[in-house]
Amino acid sequence: MTNGPVLIFGGTFDPIHLGHLRVCLEAGEALAADEVWLVPAATPPNRVRPDVGAAPRAQMLERALEGQSVMRSDLRELLRQQAGKPSYTIDTLRELRAEIGPTRPLVWLMGADQLARLDTWKDWQRLLDFAHLAVLSRPNSATPPHHVDAFLRAHRAPKSSLSTEPAGFLVGIEVSQLAISATKVRAILKSGQSAKYLVPDSVLDYIAEHRLYQG
Repeated sequence: MTNGPVLIFGGTFDPIHLGHLRVCLEAGEALAADEVWLVPAATPPNRVRPDVGAAPRAQMLERALEGQSVMRSDLRELLRQQAGKPSYTIDTLRELRAEIGPTRPLVWLMGADQLARLDTWKDWQRLLDFAHLAVLSRPNSATPPHHVDAFLRAHRAPKSSLSTEPAGFLVGIEVSQLAISATKVRAILKSGQSAKYLVPDSVLDYIAEHRLYQG
């Protein structure tokens, strides 16, 4: 195993689309990451339940990542739900830190919109004990509450810091602002229109085969 940063990108991936993949590619390049792991969430405690179940979302993710050398899937949160356990980011980071060891940099990628709701996450102040947080730029995002912003300001650092310490810093990353969202993709599919060029062809084939997201 190498010692470069491992990036973690979580989401419901309902469905996985090209915006997700482009963000992971650009973040990986910006942070010189050896690996980018995409972790599909089960039923996030602070988000709407996904339209389709765990198994189809995992299959769509696997298809989207076929042939990738840096990006890979990690299904631990879906498996945790199958075992009857809740799906919390803090538990995922704790597990990942134990697996990759105490010295390798671990980076959780998150959107600025998620950052604004960070204090709704379980044990949010402890996330930086296990990983860095890399915030992906997004225009017109809400500002975090004052107590969250004060905590985060104390941990802001340049991107170069992520290669020297295993955890503890907050950095910002500018990424392409592709106007693609899973909500938009689902609406297009439910209307009977084509989502080509928004979603990988292999994923569109899976959606058609299993008649997902029909109106």
